[in-house]
Amino acid sequence: MELSGQAAIFGIMLATGMALGIVFDCYRVMRALLRLKKVATAIADILYWLLATGLVFLVLMLSNWGELRFYVFIGLITGVFCYYRLFSSAVIRLLIQATRMLAAAGRYGKLVLVFLLIKPLRLVARVVYFPFGFVGRKVRNIKNSLKKNWNNHKPPDGKEIPPQ
Repeated sequence: MELSGQAAIFGIMLATGMALGIVFDCYRVMRALLRLKKVATAIADILYWLLATGLVFLVLMLSNWGELRFYVFIGLITGVFCYYRLFSSAVIRLLIQATRMLAAAGRYGKLVLVFLLIKPLRLVARVVYFPFGFVGRKVRNIKNSLKKNWNNHKPPDGKEIPPQ
């Protein structure tokens, strides 16, 4: 392979190392926000490394048909190192801000949903229910009144009416 091809692959591996750093920072922020326990952290670690392995394998297959050379490893390591030295803290701050903004948008969306959909539906239901509730209360009062008067009613001759 020519030197220019090796330099291009080295650059691709640098970019891949930086991409792995970004993915790992996303994982770190997610793990901190979700407060994962030991078992969940171990499972998430395994998932990260499977994703990282798959990403590196895919990039290697697409860039140089999967040939592993020393400069490939140097490129990956240098990419991760450069990312952590130059960009990691800014990316973490950006990710935290993005998650806060998404959480705020979710809360705002919930409020909008409640005030634009649920409250009007509740008002319509009350307006529709009101006449039925009013009539139902009147019917219930009449029924209770008749029941009370029927139970207190004695025949004129003073004899009890036998139950049928």
